[in-house]
This record gives sequence, structure tokens and C-alpha cells, in this order.
Amino acid sequence: MKILNKIVSLLAVMAVVPSGFAATSRVAMNVGTTRLPTTRSSLASVYARAALNTSGTSGSTLLTASECVEEYTNCMKKSDACGSDFEECTTNPLLHSKMAQCTSVLYQCGADGINDLFGASSVTDLGIVAGYKVKKTGKEFAGAVPVDVKDYEVTKFMYPTTNSVMHQLVEGAAIANRYDTTQCVKKYTTCLKKDDVCGEDFELCTDHDEFSKQQVLCASTLARCQTEGIVELFGSADTSQFSGGRLEKMVKDGADLAGANAVNTCYKTISNCFSAACAKNPYRCVEGTPMSVASAADFVNGGTIETLTTPAENGDDTAVLTKSDIKKFFKSACEDTIGGNKYCFMTFNEGKTPKASELSDLDIRSEL
Repeated sequence: MKILNKIVSLLAVMAVVPSGFAATSRVAMNVGTTRLPTTRSSLASVYARAALNTSGTSGSTLLTASECVEEYTNCMKKSDACGSDFEECTTNPLLHSKMAQCTSVLYQCGADGINDLFGASSVTDLGIVAGYKVKKTGKEFAGAVPVDVKDYEVTKFMYPTTNSVMHQLVEGAAIANRYDTTQCVKKYTTCLKKDDVCGEDFELCTDHDEFSKQQVLCASTLARCQTEGIVELFGSADTSQFSGGRLEKMVKDGADLAGANAVNTCYKTISNCFSAACAKNPYRCVEGTPMSVASAADFVNGGTIETLTTPAENGDDTAVLTKSDIKKFFKSACEDTIGGNKYCFMTFNEGKTPKASELSDLDIRSEL
């Protein structure tokens, strides 16, 4: 009988615990958990948040302006974003290249917080381009990129504006993190020799075109160099070409070595291209990622609403990336790099040295 009484008492206690736990869970959720968006949220909900922010309406899920500035700044100062001293974000484009790391925080901010951070009224304004450079000619233009211009590099985004928090952090970092000539040459060379940039022996940077593609990975380092250091590296203050500087010899030496190790050079090129493609938007390279999430990250990285054509926009919140989607993404991102690489041509054509016409042939590129 005593045992039965104890069992009944225990059951009574257990019946009370779940309700008590649920109550405390709701309290905790109201404090902070509901501020964190789930990775399954659709693109439609992302734009709904943006519209809410623009209207200035606040709810329990939005941070106050001061909270927004504090949390977003702390996030951007992490090592995988701008760094504790913003040393990786010393220019406007470099800042935008890291913004995707803190998207989840930004979507918790109201209109006032976004305005304090960037001088913009909503998240959807942050991708507006204010300047670009045509890669083929090197000419720079102000304003948005015309539809018929395909191969370009963004040189400036409209936001952040002059008096915003992010602009001040970028400008401060640009001044505080300047390198003298010796530091510039040493640090920039070290960066270029990383395995995912030019390689220890410059085997991935064997000509000017290859170097131009890879040097963007060290742009944050070069941005901290003063004119004297740039001249030492490139031979002049013009970083779009090199003649007479240290880099000219490094690229020539890399070409000599790569020619003797074509197979190894080719596979390094492939691996590096895949890594670079995924670095812009890691979600594009993960099977099972909701398409809405991948598209939202594209937008934050400088895409436009018009380019976001995914099933999620048509009301399909369950669409996810498949292996086939990822293969198409890699082919689109790397077909020119791999298909037009002379060492990959040599690797899969029994060591035959390609003609310029063969490397530019679209069918041959696709086959490689």
C-alpha cells in the first residue's frame, strides 16, 4: 500500500512538471529566442520582415535601435567577419563581402536600427550598387550596373552612408591598419601564397588573368598598403597590371613550375575554384538547404530581387537544393576557369599544349 501511495504521488508530480516547463519556456522565448530566425524561413518571410522594418512598425521580435547596433557590430567584429579591429573591412566592398555572416542579426532590426547602422531605411536597400569597374577595360563608372554589362567588379555600394556606424568603423579601420612598405610586401606576399589563392609557388597564378582572379582574395590586405608598398609590388600605383615589380617575377616563376607539374596544377585550380564559388554564398553548396535561404544570402551579397527566381517565390516553402542544383552551380561558376585552363587541357589531353583558339572554344571548355 505504501508503494502504491508513492507511485500515485510521483505521477502527480510528473503531471505538474510539463506545464511548469512549458510556462518557463514561453518566458525564455519571449526574452530572446524568438529573435532568432530559423534557417527554414522562406524568402517571402524575409521580405515581410524587410517591409515591416521599412514601415517602422515594431514587434516583439525586433531589436531596439541601440540593441541592433550593439549586436550587429559585435557580430561583424568576429574573426570570420571583419575581425575585432575591422581589419578585414577597410573598404566599402570589403564590408559587403562579409555582411552575409551577420544576416540573421540584421533581420531582427527595426527601421531605426538599420538607419543607424547603414543610413538605409530597409534591408532590401543594402544591395544597391553605386559604382563598378569593367574588368576587361579597367574603366570605372558611377551608378548602377547596366544590364548589358556582364564582366564587372563592384567598386562601391550606396550604403553605408557617411554618418552611419558601419561607415565610421570602415573609415577608422582604413586609417588604423595602414602598412608601411616592408609590412605591405611581406603580408601581401604571404596572403597570395596561401593554398587557396596563388599557392606557395604561385602555381595557380601563372599569368596576368589568373592573378587578377585570385588577387581579390587578398584585397583586404592590399587595401591597407600605402602607395610606396603598392609600387614595390606592382611596379606602379596601378594595381590592375604589374610591370617591373616583385609580382611580375613571382608570376613568371609560377608559370615555369606549373608547366612541369600540369596535373597537380589543374587539380589545385579545380579545388580553388569550387572553394571560391562557395565562399560567396556557402548555402549554395550544401545539399538540402532551403532555396529561400540560399536566395536570401545571394540578395544580401549584392543580388537583386529580379534575379531571385526560385520555387519559394511561387509559394513553395519546402523547395531545397539537390545534388543536381549544386553541380549546375559549380559548372556555372567554374566552367570558364577550369575549361579555359591550359594545365587542365594538358592533363586531359595527354600533355598536349593547347592553342589559344582551343582554350576559347566553348564546346571544349564544356567538355573539360
